[in-house]
Amino acid sequence: MKTAVRILLLLLFCGASAAQSTDPNSAKVEAGAKSWLTLVDAGQYGKAWAQASTEFQTRLREADWEKGASAKLGSTGGVKSRTLKSETPSDNIAGAPPGHYYTLQYYTEFKAADPANEFVTMLQDKDGSWKVVGYGLQNANATPDKP
Repeated sequence: MKTAVRILLLLLFCGASAAQSTDPNSAKVEAGAKSWLTLVDAGQYGKAWAQASTEFQTRLREADWEKGASAKLGSTGGVKSRTLKSETPSDNIAGAPPGHYYTLQYYTEFKAADPANEFVTMLQDKDGSWKVVGYGLQNANATPDKP
C-alpha cells in the first residue's frame, strides 16, 4: 500500500512538473501582469496607465482610461480571487503592430459583482520588459469556459 501511494505521489509530481510552462518568458509575463493588476485592484488607474506600454498609452488617453476603469471596476467591491486560466503567446494580433505578445486569461471573482474573465495582453518592449498593451473584462457567466 505504501508503495502504491509513493508511486501515485511521484506520478502527480511528475505530471505537475510537465504541466509547467517551459517558455522562458512565461514567468516574466505573469509577473508583469500581476504587478499591473495590483495597481488596478488598488484603484490606482493613473499609475497603471503610466506602467502600461506606449502602445496602450497612445490608443487610450490617461483620463479616458481612468474614467472607464473606475466605472467598470469601481462597483465590483474589489477582487476576492483571481486564477490564471490560460496564457497564449502570439507574434500576430489582429489590428496590432508586429511584436511578441502574450494574452493571459484570468477567472476573477469579485466581492460585490458577478465573476468575470479578465484578459490582459502583454507586449514585449524594446528593452525586453513585458508591459500591458490591452485589458478586457467579460462576464464569466456568459461564457462556457469557467473553471
